[in-house]
Amino acid sequence: MIEIIRSIRNVRARYKVEAAKQIEAWVYADELLPQISSQAEAIKTLARVNPLAIAPRRE
Repeated sequence: MIEIIRSIRNVRARYKVEAAKQIEAWVYADELLPQISSQAEAIKTLARVNPLAIAPRRE
């Protein structure tokens, strides 16, 4: 979860997104899908993301 939040925050900083602004994010995962889904609300809050889409890895 920490890596996901850090990655989202890094993208926000790279593109100079205002700290208060909510952004849309997609997380692709396979075996970690249940664990990430169970932490979705925390990820949304800590990374300032809404909506957050969590899906199986794309091919």
